[in-house]
Amino acid sequence: MSGDAPTRRVAEVLVGRYRIVSGWRGGRAQAAAFCGQRRVAASEGETLEAAVAEIETLLARNAAAFVAHRRATGRPCAAEYREVLEDLPEALSGPAMLLLHAHRHMGGMAVKIGDLARRAGLPKEEAWAVYRRLGRRLYSELKWPPVKRAAGPRYVLEAFADCSPGPDGELVIGLKPEIAEALS
Repeated sequence: MSGDAPTRRVAEVLVGRYRIVSGWRGGRAQAAAFCGQRRVAASEGETLEAAVAEIETLLARNAAAFVAHRRATGRPCAAEYREVLEDLPEALSGPAMLLLHAHRHMGGMAVKIGDLARRAGLPKEEAWAVYRRLGRRLYSELKWPPVKRAAGPRYVLEAFADCSPGPDGELVIGLKPEIAEALS
């Protein structure tokens, strides 16, 4: 199967964060699953139902692998982070990816938000707002268990970063290894 969606679309179905497109190409039934703009699975079959069923089986297998990784490590895997990051709304995606890539290029090490904001070329307040919105989005998309909100804005960052107060009381943020891998 080529990397494109079927040429004659017959059906488009949403399954969670995935969009499954099915149709006919060259007399063969084909289906492709997309997460955001990235194709994550493809199949061919004699019928559209068979092609879509194969895609749904692949997606279920991926979901089971994500759950197994979470049970083993307590955190989402890099592939799961990658899928959520690719499906971010455009208004959040631009500034969030700018900050995350700047953080990754700093080695993913623990940094203060002011240093990170300067590196990304954003005001400190905007960097805080973007990281908080990103954290809330990751918590809801990845279905993390509820967290204690007594820690202030820090709790939402725990979805993708390890945080601790620095010697001067300012929060020091380090990317989790899985999200750093998802960005590479």
